[in-house]
Order: sequence, then structure tokens, then C-alpha cells
Amino acid sequence: MFRAYLIIFVLHLCFVFQGCATSEHVELSSKAEPKEFKMTKEEMRNEIEKLKIRGLKLRRQIGILEKENQRIRDENESQMASMRDQNELLNEQVNKLKEENQRISDKNQVLTKKLAELQLKHETPSSKSYEPEKEGPEIKVMYVQKGSVRVRSGPGISHQTAGGRRLGDKVFTKDLEGDWYRIVDPEDFDKTIGWIHGSLLGEMPPGQ
Repeated sequence: MFRAYLIIFVLHLCFVFQGCATSEHVELSSKAEPKEFKMTKEEMRNEIEKLKIRGLKLRRQIGILEKENQRIRDENESQMASMRDQNELLNEQVNKLKEENQRISDKNQVLTKKLAELQLKHETPSSKSYEPEKEGPEIKVMYVQKGSVRVRSGPGISHQTAGGRRLGDKVFTKDLEGDWYRIVDPEDFDKTIGWIHGSLLGEMPPGQ
């Protein structure tokens, strides 16, 4: 029984001493907390300052990137505008070429029709070689009957050569001087190309 009381007393003392130690530890911890908290605030202030500096740098970088982005947009818009202008210029040139092509085509049709009318008017169904006629200036469509014919600058072999014609070539004759026919431009009958002897020409193509 005495031992039981002794054990209880010892345990009670242990609890008392443990409680005092705990209180002292709590007091010490409470005194140390402000110091530890104060250091944490300082560190937090330093970290906040660092974040502010970093944020300022980021804002500067963002500003630089925005300016660069705007510059690129302006360059792209300028290039697009230049390309649109070039495209419009090309379209205008294409339209002009189309109009010129149409004009040439119309002129070609008129000339082709005129040549057909002249050929129909002056050609005769004769297979004989042409015999020179002493008539006035009349436009006739004739054909070269020899393999190679010289075109003279005047009515005679003493004149210089002004060109040549081959077998089957079509020529337009205007008037006759002696045995020589004046060869004229099919687009301008008043323009003389040269002279060819009448024996070298025929009213029908060779072989017909």
C-alpha cells in the first residue's frame, strides 16, 4: 500500500516537472516567434521587391514585343498594299493587251475579207501562163510560176534586186510597163515593192 502511494507521489512530481518544462518551452517558443516572424517578413519584403523588379522587366519586354509586333503588322500591311497596287497594274496591262489583241484581230479580219474580195474579183479560171496586156493600172492577184524569182527595183534586169519570191507565192500587181509588172504592198496599193517580169507570173497557182 505504501508503495502504491509512493508511486503515485512520484508520478505526480513527474507531471509537475513536465508541466513546468512545457510552460517554459511554450514561453521560450512564444518569445522566439516574433523574431522568426520578423525574419520571414523581411524575406517576404525582399521577395516582393524581387518580384516587382521582375514584373517591371517583364512589362518592359512586353512593351518591346508589342512594338515589334506592331512594326511587323505595319510592314505586312505596307507589303500587302504594294502587292495590291502591283496586281492592279498587272490587270490594267492585261486589259490593254487584250484590247490591242482584239484590235489586231479585227484589223486582220478586215484585211482577210478585203483580200478575199480582191482575189474573187480578179482571179479567172485559166490555166495558161499570163500573157502581158497593155492595159491601165489594175490590181490583180497573181502567182509566181518559177522556183525562184528576183524582184527588181525597176522594170528591167538592169535594175538592182529588191528581194525575191518563191514558187507559188501570191503577189499583187498594179500596172504594167513593157513586160514588167509593178508589185505593190497588199495593205497599201500605192506602195511599190518592186517589179517582176510578166512571164514569171500566172493568174492561177502552179499546177492548177
